[in-house]
Amino acid sequence: MFRKSSTISEEEALKKLANLCAKAEYCTGDLDEKMRQWGIDEEARKRNIDYLIKHCLLYTSPSPRDGLL
Repeated sequence: MFRKSSTISEEEALKKLANLCAKAEYCTGDLDEKMRQWGIDEEARKRNIDYLIKHCLLYTSPSPRDGLL
């Protein structure tokens, strides 16, 4: 699981998430939890996840961790 970090900006979060996604597969639930720990608000989390999906950086198939199965 992820460690708690201090609050960061939405843009900084997006850069960190893109870097993570370039190295390994993550589901939306994993990245949403990471952003929550960083103190990112709900609307910004949604924008970042939408960006990652649109730019093919995020695994989008349902996962048991997403609660969709």
